[in-house]
Amino acid sequence: APVFVAEGEVTCCVSDFLAMVVADTQFHARAAADKVMVEYEVLDPITDPFDALEPGATLVHSTDTFSPRPSNLLQPVTAYKRGDVDQALERAVHIVEATWRTQPIEIAFLEPEACLAVPRDRGVLVHTDSQGSVYDQQQIAKVLGIDANHVEIQLAASGGAFGAKEELSIQAQTALAAYLLEKPVKTVLTREQSTQHHVKRHAMTVTLTVGADAEGRLLAVRSRIVADAGGYHTTSAKCALRAGCHTCGPYRVPNVDVESKAVYTNNPNGGAMRGFGSNQAQFAMEGAMDILAEKVGIDGWDIRYLNALDPGD
Repeated sequence: APVFVAEGEVTCCVSDFLAMVVADTQFHARAAADKVMVEYEVLDPITDPFDALEPGATLVHSTDTFSPRPSNLLQPVTAYKRGDVDQALERAVHIVEATWRTQPIEIAFLEPEACLAVPRDRGVLVHTDSQGSVYDQQQIAKVLGIDANHVEIQLAASGGAFGAKEELSIQAQTALAAYLLEKPVKTVLTREQSTQHHVKRHAMTVTLTVGADAEGRLLAVRSRIVADAGGYHTTSAKCALRAGCHTCGPYRVPNVDVESKAVYTNNPNGGAMRGFGSNQAQFAMEGAMDILAEKVGIDGWDIRYLNALDPGD
């Protein structure tokens, strides 16, 4: 994500920072920020990841670092197979075909993002509540155009994060202000700003085809997962990876066919939140197990016990 969206550039979602006001008090800073006027050319947003995947869809980003052609599809896509799913489904006595959809979830940690940057000879000292201090150091140095050895990160108690403070948020802007003004600068987001800016648990659409034998033993799983990445990459491809890797749940499945991908939209950013993408996939698979148990005519506990991974599986 950009540190600031420049004049003439396109904003991608509500998390974008357009300007920063630095003042002698928080009251003056907020009062001045309220007076900043921004002129927009309003474009039609892309809010559905499936629309974003259509041929000829408007691009959220005009270029994509990870792809030879501009696309709304993030790279890499997670895809893997084992065994022969089609053949296994032909043998299956019970089959479940269904789609599960999860919503974005606001993480709502107790403390909003906060940062204090203090200028030092040729660099800055940054007090931050980040979950990724090493990455913060590298990125802040790149923004300031200085050697990373001149950026010191001191980790402060976070007051909650759950994954949403893995991303660089206000540290670069705060460090930039302190570096240019040669004075300490402290930034604290309001709750509204924080909610706009930090990532949400990914909204995902999980389509499963699950086959089992007459007793309820799993034979095959075909899984197709689409995650709404929002405006910027953050950890979306990795969360889609984790969703794909955990899509069969804690169960023994001899035949699998999985594809999991993340897609740019103009929605708020998706990102890490406690489980890192696996929760959404587990929700779908557990739903399929409940339906299978009904079809087989056994208890939900029994079908899980029957298929649970054992040591060495």
